[in-house]
Amino acid sequence: MRIMSSPRNRRATHRLAGGGFTPELRRGLRRGLRRGLRRGLTMGELIVGMVILAIVGMALSRILVSQARYFSHQKSANLARNVSRGPLNRVVSDLRMV
Repeated sequence: MRIMSSPRNRRATHRLAGGGFTPELRRGLRRGLRRGLRRGLTMGELIVGMVILAIVGMALSRILVSQARYFSHQKSANLARNVSRGPLNRVVSDLRMV
């Protein structure tokens, strides 16, 4: 039994001269077919990933909304302080004149 090798075929080391596969490779292929040799993600993995992504997205959006509200509140508080500061400074300067 001579094993052929070809640079085009990755499984070339497991091919026999007659074109068949070695017994070790056949056993591996059968085991792999039972487990599923397909690449990619299963539907369950996709759903779990999408749920995790949705939870993270909702958390980030809540953080952004709360930060925007906080910024708006701080801006209005600063504006109110600045509006009241002008007349208060005028009263203080009028009292210094007396």
